[in-house]
Amino acid sequence: MSNFSDFFPAAGSGGGGGYKNVVKYTTSTTVNPATELGIEDGGTIGYFMIGGGYNGATDSYGGNGGRGGNFLSGTVSITTASTDLTLVIGASNGGNTTLTVNGTTLTTANGGYTGAGADNHVRSGNESVMAGATNGINGYGHGGASASNFGGQAQGPSGGDGWGHGGAAGGTGGTGAILIYY
Repeated sequence: MSNFSDFFPAAGSGGGGGYKNVVKYTTSTTVNPATELGIEDGGTIGYFMIGGGYNGATDSYGGNGGRGGNFLSGTVSITTASTDLTLVIGASNGGNTTLTVNGTTLTTANGGYTGAGADNHVRSGNESVMAGATNGINGYGHGGASASNFGGQAQGPSGGDGWGHGGAAGGTGGTGAILIYY
């Protein structure tokens, strides 16, 4: 995916989309759609949620990077705009990120995962398997680098907090986030 228009196409291009604003939440909170986002009853929001990235492993061979967090995206109609949305941000090591809207809880556990960690474990004999860490989606949820960095340096901010990045070998994965489009 090259950008978030893959999730939310512009109005008139066959999708709903057309959102002009986006806000990123990296800590658990409540959000009132009416007062904080200016949304009216029946209005819609788009959401992109990333769970916490998984911790990297350390073992006798050096270790692997952890994979990026699970993600979920979509749109939802806000039945009553004066009712708060509840946002829970996933902790590192695979914590789920959730968004409760209209009494329904959406969770990254029901989505896909974004980044495989790099792997340089020695298998049978001296064979070494080296799979690169993926880039995730628009910088969110990429896999962590291996101990020997054969999988490539992890991209994005150091530590990955708020990005759902997998931890480098022996390192801690980053916390998740929720982006709301309105």
